[in-house]
Amino acid sequence: MNNQNAQIQVGDNIPINQTTINLDNTSVTTSSVQYVQTGVILDVVPRINPGGLVYMDIQQQVSDASKLLDSNGNPSISTRAVSTQVAVQSGQTVLLGGLIKQNEADSQRRVPWLGRVPGLGWLFSDIQRSHARTELIVLITPKVVSDAGTARQVTDEYRQQLQLIRPDTLAKPSAVKNGS
Repeated sequence: MNNQNAQIQVGDNIPINQTTINLDNTSVTTSSVQYVQTGVILDVVPRINPGGLVYMDIQQQVSDASKLLDSNGNPSISTRAVSTQVAVQSGQTVLLGGLIKQNEADSQRRVPWLGRVPGLGWLFSDIQRSHARTELIVLITPKVVSDAGTARQVTDEYRQQLQLIRPDTLAKPSAVKNGS
């Protein structure tokens, strides 16, 4: 819809504990929980001109909650975000990218007791290094729908495209016949 925000979130809502201490005469402590959206979040606000050109304000965000907790029991949340504006004709595709994350981790495994022996521990231990790189690429194809017939056509096209990318495990199971 023209000038209406659309949001897609794939991820989790992480609870964050908040404590407030009122130091007035009563010294009251209150606790509350605020939920923070994490994962992949995409916000789009389209504006359509009479010629079919679609202007879009787009915000992409990718966030992860750490496994380590702070003193209040809350995870730290790392966030990568990009905001942009694009203009494309109805039916044309725009590619958005640039949210890259690189992780490097070392983990050590050792044989109990023997891996801690000074001077010989390295013979009974193993260090594994892992490197991971992820990049988020978003393809957006806006289509201006002006009447019910066009809406049906666009819906049918998307339904056919989803059928093509749907894994075999989600396909309809075939009928099972009895031995007779």
